[in-house]
Amino acid sequence: EPPGRVILVGNKYDLKGKEKQISRRDALAYCQKRKFIGYMEMSCKSGYHCHEALMVAVHAVMRERREASSSSSSSSSSSSSPSSSLSTTSPDASKKKCIVM
Repeated sequence: EPPGRVILVGNKYDLKGKEKQISRRDALAYCQKRKFIGYMEMSCKSGYHCHEALMVAVHAVMRERREASSSSSSSSSSSSSPSSSLSTTSPDASKKKCIVM
């Protein structure tokens, strides 16, 4: 089990077909097996999802802090995902800390 919340971000989204090293399906299976909270793809070359990848991590940290403060006051709040491009993989992901690497 990972030591906290882990979101796997695959780079090189701009590569197509046989140039791509790992399929989205394989990456999602890898994340599910390791209980990561999600997977998204990005491309530094084209800028696709670069901002979103960072925002997903930031929102996960903010959500963790909100949940920690609301659990101490016995109230809960819901938050929306900052990007629909994140594929979540674990139903209990909100119970873990966030790691940004």
